[in-house]
Amino acid sequence: MRLDGGPTLLKRWRLILLVALAVVLVVSASVALVLDRKFEVILSAPRVSHERFADDNTCIRVVFNPPRAAQELKELIPQAEQLSDFVWARVLPYETSLIVDADSNASQARFTLVLNGRRLGPVLTNALNQSDLAARFPQITWDTPLAAQQGRGLVTASGVASLETTVVDAAWMRWGDGLSTQPLPPEGGHLFEAVVDNRAGGAYIIASTIALDWMGYDRKPEEWQSISDMLVQIDTVRLFADLNDDASLRLRGAITMGPHAEEGTAGLIKFFIAMGSEPLRVRLKQEYDLDLEGETSLEGSTVSLDYTLRDADKLIALLRQRSVRG
Repeated sequence: MRLDGGPTLLKRWRLILLVALAVVLVVSASVALVLDRKFEVILSAPRVSHERFADDNTCIRVVFNPPRAAQELKELIPQAEQLSDFVWARVLPYETSLIVDADSNASQARFTLVLNGRRLGPVLTNALNQSDLAARFPQITWDTPLAAQQGRGLVTASGVASLETTVVDAAWMRWGDGLSTQPLPPEGGHLFEAVVDNRAGGAYIIASTIALDWMGYDRKPEEWQSISDMLVQIDTVRLFADLNDDASLRLRGAITMGPHAEEGTAGLIKFFIAMGSEPLRVRLKQEYDLDLEGETSLEGSTVSLDYTLRDADKLIALLRQRSVRG
C-alpha cells in the first residue's frame, strides 16, 4: 500500500514529530525550572561554610556532617526507606551547625542554627518553622519567622537569650573587659565536632547561664560553686565523633587548662571523667549489649579522651525502634 504524497508526506510527519518533541522538551524544562525555583529539587546548592556566621564573640560551635553517616541516617529515619541510595545521597544536607555567641556588652547570647542543604531549601525552611524548636527552648527569644533562607540551600534559625548578670560580672573580674578573641576554628573532616572556646570567658558565661537559669543550679549553690570553680580554669574543649568501617563509633576529646589554672585541676577533671565513664560502660553493656572501650589520659595541662563504642549499629537499631514507636 502506498501513501499519497510519498516522500513529501513523510517529511511533513517528521517535521510534526520534531515540533511536538521540541514542545515536550520546552514544557518539561519549564516545569523543571518552576519546581527547582519553588522547591530547589533539580540543581544542587553550593556548599557554604558556617564560618560566615562566626565572629569575635563566638565561643561554642557544634558541627554535624550528615554525608559521613548517610547509610546510618537512612536506617534511622523510617521515611527515608522509600528513597533510593542515589536520591538519599542527593537530598542529605552538606552540614548542620550550631553557633553560640556571648556578647557581654549587650548581656545576651545568640544561638544560630545553620543548615546548608544540597536541595529542598524551602522544604527545610518550612519544616523548621513547623517544628517545636521554639517550644523546646523557651529561654531563647527566637526570630520571627523562626527559620529563613539566606540563599539557595542555606537555612538559618536564630534567637537570643539574656545572660546571667552575676555571671557576666564574675567573668569581667577574672578576664577583664577583653571578652572578645578571634574565634577558635573547628578542625573539620569529622562526623561530629564540638569546639568550646573559653580563652576569654565566653564559654564560661554561656555554660553558667544555662546551668543557673535553665537547669536549676541556682537552687544548688554549693554544688554549682564547685563546678564553677573548675569551669573558669578551662581554656578550650574539643570533642570529635567518627564512624569507623567496622561499625564502631570513635569518640575523642581534649580539654586544655588555661594559663592560670590551679595545679592539679587537670588531674581532677581526668579523675571525674574516668569515674563517670565506668558506670556508663556498665550500663551500656547490661542494658544495650554495647561495649565501650578506651581511656582518659593526662599530658601536661591537657586531658585527652579516646573511647570506642563497638557495634554502633546496635545503637542505631535501638534508636530506630524508638523513633518508630514515636
